[in-house]
Amino acid sequence: MIVTQLSTLLLATVLPCIATLVTPMSVQAEIFSSNGNTDVFILEAHAATNNVYQAQVITSFDWFTDGDKIGITGGLSEADLDYMELIDFDEDGFLDDAVIKLKSTQAILGVVLNADDFVLEGEFIPIVSTKPSIDCLQKVNIVSCNSSTVD
Repeated sequence: MIVTQLSTLLLATVLPCIATLVTPMSVQAEIFSSNGNTDVFILEAHAATNNVYQAQVITSFDWFTDGDKIGITGGLSEADLDYMELIDFDEDGFLDDAVIKLKSTQAILGVVLNADDFVLEGEFIPIVSTKPSIDCLQKVNIVSCNSSTVD
Protein backbone atom coordinates (compact mmCIF):
# COMPACT_ATOMS: atom_id res chain seq x y z
CA MET A 1 0.00 0.00 0.00
CA ILE A 2 2.70 2.48 1.01
CA VAL A 3 4.85 1.46 -1.97
CA THR A 4 1.94 2.16 -4.34
CA GLN A 5 1.33 5.57 -2.78
CA LEU A 6 5.03 6.44 -2.95
CA SER A 7 5.29 5.40 -6.59
CA THR A 8 2.17 7.43 -7.45
CA LEU A 9 3.61 10.45 -5.65
CA LEU A 10 6.93 10.01 -7.41
CA LEU A 11 5.26 9.80 -10.83
CA ALA A 12 3.11 12.85 -10.12
CA THR A 13 6.07 14.99 -9.08
CA VAL A 14 8.96 13.73 -11.22
CA LEU A 15 7.30 13.26 -14.63
CA PRO A 16 6.20 16.89 -15.05
CA CYS A 17 9.75 18.02 -14.24
CA ILE A 18 11.21 15.63 -16.80
CA ALA A 19 8.68 16.77 -19.42
CA THR A 20 9.78 20.39 -19.02
CA LEU A 21 13.40 19.37 -19.49
CA VAL A 22 12.74 17.82 -22.90
CA THR A 23 10.41 20.55 -24.15
CA PRO A 24 11.99 22.36 -27.13
CA MET A 25 10.86 25.77 -25.86
CA SER A 26 12.85 27.52 -23.17
CA VAL A 27 11.49 27.28 -19.65
CA GLN A 28 11.89 31.06 -19.50
CA ALA A 29 9.23 31.61 -22.17
CA GLU A 30 5.78 32.62 -21.01
CA ILE A 31 3.06 30.49 -22.58
CA PHE A 32 -0.47 31.87 -22.97
CA SER A 33 -3.49 29.73 -23.90
CA SER A 34 -7.09 30.59 -24.69
CA ASN A 35 -9.91 29.44 -22.43
CA GLY A 36 -12.63 29.25 -25.11
CA ASN A 37 -13.91 32.77 -24.42
CA THR A 38 -12.84 36.10 -25.86
CA ASP A 39 -9.31 36.66 -24.60
CA VAL A 40 -6.81 39.50 -24.76
CA PHE A 41 -3.26 38.16 -24.72
CA ILE A 42 -0.86 40.83 -23.44
CA LEU A 43 2.57 41.14 -25.05
CA GLU A 44 4.71 43.44 -22.92
CA ALA A 45 7.13 45.73 -24.73
CA HIS A 46 9.72 45.48 -21.94
CA ALA A 47 9.82 41.68 -22.39
CA ALA A 48 11.06 41.89 -26.01
CA THR A 49 14.04 39.64 -26.69
CA ASN A 50 16.39 38.67 -29.50
CA ASN A 51 15.96 34.96 -28.71
CA VAL A 52 12.76 33.52 -30.16
CA TYR A 53 12.77 30.73 -27.54
CA GLN A 54 12.62 33.29 -24.71
CA ALA A 55 9.73 35.21 -26.27
CA GLN A 56 6.17 35.08 -24.98
CA VAL A 57 4.16 32.38 -26.80
CA ILE A 58 0.43 32.41 -27.57
CA THR A 59 -0.67 28.83 -28.19
CA SER A 60 -4.36 29.09 -29.07
CA PHE A 61 -5.17 32.47 -30.59
CA ASP A 62 -8.72 32.26 -32.00
CA TRP A 63 -9.78 35.52 -33.59
CA PHE A 64 -12.50 33.95 -35.74
CA THR A 65 -14.60 32.01 -33.22
CA ASP A 66 -13.69 33.62 -29.90
CA GLY A 67 -12.77 37.14 -31.04
CA ASP A 68 -9.38 37.00 -29.30
CA LYS A 69 -7.13 40.07 -29.43
CA ILE A 70 -3.46 40.74 -28.72
CA GLY A 71 -2.80 43.65 -26.39
CA ILE A 72 0.52 45.46 -26.66
CA THR A 73 2.03 47.67 -23.98
CA GLY A 74 4.65 50.41 -23.97
CA GLY A 75 2.72 52.88 -26.12
CA LEU A 76 3.00 50.59 -29.14
CA SER A 77 0.44 50.24 -31.89
CA GLU A 78 0.04 47.74 -34.71
CA ALA A 79 1.97 50.12 -36.98
CA ASP A 80 5.06 49.55 -34.77
CA LEU A 81 4.99 45.79 -35.36
CA ASP A 82 6.33 43.42 -38.00
CA TYR A 83 4.57 40.05 -38.02
CA MET A 84 5.26 38.82 -41.55
CA GLU A 85 7.91 36.20 -40.60
CA LEU A 86 6.56 32.67 -40.27
CA ILE A 87 8.54 29.88 -38.59
CA ASP A 88 7.96 26.31 -37.42
CA PHE A 89 8.18 27.15 -33.70
CA ASP A 90 6.06 24.21 -32.53
CA GLU A 91 7.95 21.78 -34.80
CA ASP A 92 4.80 20.46 -36.49
CA GLY A 93 6.41 20.58 -39.95
CA PHE A 94 4.59 23.75 -41.08
CA LEU A 95 5.83 27.34 -41.32
CA ASP A 96 2.65 28.63 -39.69
CA ASP A 97 3.76 30.34 -36.47
CA ALA A 98 3.96 34.14 -36.62
CA VAL A 99 6.87 35.98 -35.02
CA ILE A 100 5.84 39.43 -33.74
CA LYS A 101 8.74 41.88 -33.82
CA LEU A 102 9.26 45.55 -33.14
CA LYS A 103 9.92 47.28 -36.48
CA SER A 104 12.39 49.69 -34.89
CA THR A 105 14.74 47.11 -33.35
CA GLN A 106 13.57 43.73 -34.70
CA ALA A 107 13.36 42.55 -31.05
CA ILE A 108 10.81 39.76 -30.67
CA LEU A 109 7.67 40.51 -28.64
CA GLY A 110 6.10 37.11 -29.07
CA VAL A 111 5.17 34.13 -31.19
CA VAL A 112 1.62 33.16 -32.13
CA LEU A 113 1.22 29.49 -32.98
CA ASN A 114 -0.81 28.53 -36.06
CA ALA A 115 -1.39 32.12 -37.16
CA ASP A 116 -0.18 34.13 -40.13
CA ASP A 117 -0.11 37.82 -41.02
CA PHE A 118 -3.67 37.63 -42.40
CA VAL A 119 -4.99 36.23 -39.11
CA LEU A 120 -3.16 38.86 -37.04
CA GLU A 121 -3.94 41.94 -39.14
CA GLY A 122 -6.21 44.26 -37.17
CA GLU A 123 -6.15 42.08 -34.05
CA PHE A 124 -3.76 44.22 -31.97
CA ILE A 125 -4.98 46.67 -29.35
CA PRO A 126 -2.89 49.11 -27.31
CA ILE A 127 -2.89 48.52 -23.56
CA VAL A 128 -2.55 51.74 -21.60
CA SER A 129 -1.34 51.50 -18.04
CA THR A 130 -3.45 53.21 -15.41
CA LYS A 131 -0.54 53.18 -12.99
CA PRO A 132 1.66 56.27 -12.76
CA SER A 133 5.15 56.02 -14.15
CA ILE A 134 7.70 54.97 -11.53
CA ASP A 135 9.47 58.32 -11.82
CA CYS A 136 6.18 60.10 -11.04
CA LEU A 137 5.70 58.40 -7.68
CA GLN A 138 6.23 60.29 -4.46
CA LYS A 139 9.62 59.59 -2.90
CA VAL A 140 10.38 60.60 0.70
CA ASN A 141 8.39 63.82 0.74
CA ILE A 142 9.44 64.79 -2.79
CA VAL A 143 7.22 64.58 -5.84
CA SER A 144 9.38 64.28 -8.93
CA CYS A 145 7.29 64.28 -12.04
CA ASN A 146 8.67 67.23 -13.98
CA SER A 147 8.29 69.16 -10.77
CA SER A 148 10.51 70.14 -7.89
CA THR A 149 7.72 70.51 -5.33
CA VAL A 150 8.61 69.47 -1.80
CA ASP A 151 5.82 68.44 0.56
